Amino acid sequence: MGMLFNIFLLLYQLALSVPLDNIFNIPIIKQAITPPNSGSGGFSVPGALQNGFDYIYLIQVSVGDGQIFNVAVDTGSSDVWVRGDKVDLTDSLITSESLSFQKSYYGLSVSGNVYGSSVQVGSGTVHKMSFGVATNSAYTGPLQNIDGLLGLGFSGISAIAKPDTNFMDQLGVSVAGIFLSNLAESSPGQLTLGGTDSTKYSGGFSYFPINSQTLWQVDATGMTFSVNGGSAQDACGSFPNALIDSGAPYIYLDDGPADKLASALGASAYNPNPGPFQHGSYSIPCSVMTSGPSLKFTLKGVGFTLKSTDYVLYATPEKTSCILALNRASSFGTDLLDKNSIIIGNVFQRVYYTVYDKGQKLIGFAPAVHK
Repeated sequence: MGMLFNIFLLLYQLALSVPLDNIFNIPIIKQAITPPNSGSGGFSVPGALQNGFDYIYLIQVSVGDGQIFNVAVDTGSSDVWVRGDKVDLTDSLITSESLSFQKSYYGLSVSGNVYGSSVQVGSGTVHKMSFGVATNSAYTGPLQNIDGLLGLGFSGISAIAKPDTNFMDQLGVSVAGIFLSNLAESSPGQLTLGGTDSTKYSGGFSYFPINSQTLWQVDATGMTFSVNGGSAQDACGSFPNALIDSGAPYIYLDDGPADKLASALGASAYNPNPGPFQHGSYSIPCSVMTSGPSLKFTLKGVGFTLKSTDYVLYATPEKTSCILALNRASSFGTDLLDKNSIIIGNVFQRVYYTVYDKGQKLIGFAPAVHK
């Protein structure tokens, strides 16, 4: 990347290691997903926020007079919103701002009204902030496991026409570190606002500059995958970018590379209609979970390896069948295809601690340390 950039990264990593007063550590709860309640017409979680069939990652957010919500952390959006059926709007500390909002998330359309209140995440509090109260969801998906969303993206993608809607900006922090517990751990993950937690990763970070003013997106041209040390193959197809999205459960590739990779791992042909839980999937024998090949992605000369226990998930609560934590980008429709991006989601972030730096416009990865 050049000597000057390498010197900058060294100084940057040293700066991250210096303790700061305004660092906030918030537990990320790994919550078991409940089966769909068909016919309820209730509020559901979009496919982009599901984490396989086993768990979803949530943090607690407080608004108004101590009202607590379990919300998903999403670096692919920038607003805070909570479900209208969960919030008490008679709370005297919550005031209407006489505005409406609407936001789409890969198959979920959320709309509602805008309110103002204090918003607290862990020990970090923004005393006056605009947030959404969702009163309508056109999505009819399978899950009803979140109370809302905390967006950690850039304010340029806000759906709320107010300047005080981005929690990180209002809190005065520009760095977020995300550690996700793996599927075997009972301990929580952690969101760190204002820096990183060196106990959650080992070694140094590999940093990549973002190439968008509004998205946590990096240049993915030339990105490859290899199986069990075999020959490198194109991972991006027609997509030149990669979104590093904490709100996405899997890795989503262009259809051609996704099919090729799934076949190399021993999965069956893509099923666009696997059942009520998901947009589409690749089935794979559950025996591959413990005996399958390693999978390596290489981005700008840096290799990132996943084991079969990372990329194979149980497909049902009964754990009688399995799927790949890999999907076609087209499973999300034109909303993703229009971005010309693949997605790197939770399956990767369980293995690699991820830091998002708004100030320096960088994303970094380091091996996660699990108990």
